[in-house]
Amino acid sequence: MHYYAQAIGGHTKLLLQREPVEKAIEKPELEPSLRDKLSLTRNIRTFATNAGLQTGDAYTTYVDTGEPYIVWNVFAAPEFSLSMKQFCFPIVGCTSYKGYFRQADAMAEASKLKAQGYDVYVGGVGAYSTLGWFSDPILDSFLLRTDAQLAALLFHELAHRELYVKGDSQFNESFATSIERFLVKRWLQEEGRSEELDTLSSAWTRQQEVLDLVNRTKNDLARVYDDDSSEESMRKAKHELLEELRERYLQVHAGWQGSNDYYAWMMAEMNNAKLGTLSTYNDWVESFNVILTQEDHDLVAFIDRVKQLARLDRATRDQRLKELANASLK
Repeated sequence: MHYYAQAIGGHTKLLLQREPVEKAIEKPELEPSLRDKLSLTRNIRTFATNAGLQTGDAYTTYVDTGEPYIVWNVFAAPEFSLSMKQFCFPIVGCTSYKGYFRQADAMAEASKLKAQGYDVYVGGVGAYSTLGWFSDPILDSFLLRTDAQLAALLFHELAHRELYVKGDSQFNESFATSIERFLVKRWLQEEGRSEELDTLSSAWTRQQEVLDLVNRTKNDLARVYDDDSSEESMRKAKHELLEELRERYLQVHAGWQGSNDYYAWMMAEMNNAKLGTLSTYNDWVESFNVILTQEDHDLVAFIDRVKQLARLDRATRDQRLKELANASLK
């Protein structure tokens, strides 16, 4: 009951603080940089609507929270398993995380899970979506991003309003990430800002390099956990593999010409739960990109195809996505 009370209370507080974007823009005390960013959100929403997303009245209001994060997500996995713990709720089904509006509540939940023997990771999130149930506001934390990052965020969150499969975080997040990347490229091109695509593409390349490192480590860890060894042996091998991950990252990082992407994340405590968070948003992106290509980059047709896929049972759906991923490699 405490969890639901904080969730309802946190969201209600946001709803009560909303004001129309137009009204916020007119405030003389608003910093010019924030005014420009808020004005830009109207452009981004219009683009998303014209592209085929059902924007409704989402992101037409603004809330100044004064905080860099709005939600704190708690992730957990067993000490010797890469399977993320599932948290199940009415309506939305099961997810691989549990969100709190207060950091203290998230840390308290993390402590309970640690006491039960889980690997735990707590991450701050600057945005979230109610999946179309409410008119989500723009938060001041959104406006800390570059223009391209702001557009990507809004496209991602709007995609969640199109489709949500209960209990399948990998499917939902990969779908939204695919739409995010597709639309932000088109948006930059239509805005005459194609040169920013190089910067964005470089960031995605760095992200993929980190994903490759993480997936390699996860494969190695899976073999350790599947081996019939003692807990002491598995714990030692796990520690060594996570240290190797950091060393490989530092080697890759040395070639990034000054970019510190993922540096703080990689240098902090690493465990199974933390590894699991990175892949959730990207596992099926290539599979969805194949569908986009097959539909001649028609976003509405793409969404219709994915909705058909979403109606399949989990095992069949995953198999189709694997086949699509293999097709992308040919």
